[in-house]
Amino acid sequence: MVTTPVQKHDITSTNIAIATHSRNGQLALARKVFDEMPQRTVVSRNTIVSAYSKRGKHKEALNLLSSMHFTNIKLNETSFCSGLSVCARLPSFYAGNQLHCLVLKCGFESYHLVGSGLLYFYANCCEIGLARRVFDVLHQESQLLWSLMLVSYVRCNMLDDALNLFDKMPVRDIVAWTVIISGFSKTDGGLEKALEFFCLMRRKGEVGPSEFTLDCVIRVCGRLTALLEGMTAHGLVIKYGFEFEHSVSDALVEFYCACKAVDKAESVFDSVVHKDPSTYNLMIKTYSLVNRFADSVELFIKMPQKVLTSFNTMI
Repeated sequence: MVTTPVQKHDITSTNIAIATHSRNGQLALARKVFDEMPQRTVVSRNTIVSAYSKRGKHKEALNLLSSMHFTNIKLNETSFCSGLSVCARLPSFYAGNQLHCLVLKCGFESYHLVGSGLLYFYANCCEIGLARRVFDVLHQESQLLWSLMLVSYVRCNMLDDALNLFDKMPVRDIVAWTVIISGFSKTDGGLEKALEFFCLMRRKGEVGPSEFTLDCVIRVCGRLTALLEGMTAHGLVIKYGFEFEHSVSDALVEFYCACKAVDKAESVFDSVVHKDPSTYNLMIKTYSLVNRFADSVELFIKMPQKVLTSFNTMI
């Protein structure tokens, strides 16, 4: 049967309707529209698979992909990417491994997003050896694979391997530096090392810090009660315009709280435009640490009712 332009237009409109229903949380309606389509393209099938995946219905998404394969629908790059993402989130090593075999059979392994999906899948299944095998075959094709492999090593606490890879990276962006700094910050005895890498990053001047880098470094300084280093990071927060990032503001209050620098903590607290319960809680704890209980009580009393209601659920 020859598909007319009108039919193509109808299919496209229906695909858009499926995606729209999914975005609006109307998954049952999206599936109903899909089931009632007189003709479905691979795009139609990918759209409903993506809809299930985004709503956490991973097994349903996998079943749809399986039916595509067994009814001889030719999977494309989007199909494989969605499938590998679903297998990673379940996680299902068996299904993902089978999908990898199909990727190889169809010749899609060298596609950047598919290769990234494979590495992400194996890393999520804690199969670092297989993730590394994918990286070794495909890393010259995509810079993204370097970052994904680095994250995988750090997540598995394989910091020696992470450092070895980090040293070989052709381009070290702020994501790579932040991953290394964050990785050391979460290990026993690694706080000083995290700070050393932050200083090294600044000396080399390859990249400027992001809000995530500074958030991590400020929290490290708080745990080390390293006032001077933390104040330097605070200066960079202001320099790069991150002082209004909520997480960074909380990190600064927490840092000054740990260092018992109450005036500094107050200054940061006062500058926060939209204070939430955690921000108030940090400041109240700061007052309590230095025995300024009257200030703790006064701040609690001044807390807006909306914030107070949320605060009460925390205690």
